[in-house]
Amino acid sequence: MNAFHVAVSLLVAVALLTGSAQSSDRLSGGVALTREGVALRNFEGLLRKSFPKAAVVSASETPTGALDFSCSGFCAPSARYSSYRFVFARHTTSKYRLVSRSFRGTWGNYRRPMLIRGRSIACDASATRFLIQQRQAVSFTVECVRPPA
Repeated sequence: MNAFHVAVSLLVAVALLTGSAQSSDRLSGGVALTREGVALRNFEGLLRKSFPKAAVVSASETPTGALDFSCSGFCAPSARYSSYRFVFARHTTSKYRLVSRSFRGTWGNYRRPMLIRGRSIACDASATRFLIQQRQAVSFTVECVRPPA
């Protein structure tokens, strides 16, 4: 890896870990995560629980437009599956949980619900907010929102 790639990697890491931290979630060393960083970390913890030995997990779009992480490793055909590599090293805890819940209505133009093995990801104990991916962002951006009415 050349110096340019190292510098870009460091800038991306700093951008993810700093900014407007709105949560008490902190990494070792006291670095605060942004709201989106907390959501990604909790998602990855739940994903690691579901696929404990995977270094890569693949997802496909369901007929309803949800992004379903259902396959360990690089899955085929690649026209159907997108591969996801973990951001946080060996993180296995999560405040999120999997629930059997389907939704009616639309999440909007750019939001799509995320699933793990066909189950929705609840962001709170009462299952009133669910994890979605924001597709208008260049990065893999996730957040917790209330479902469509």
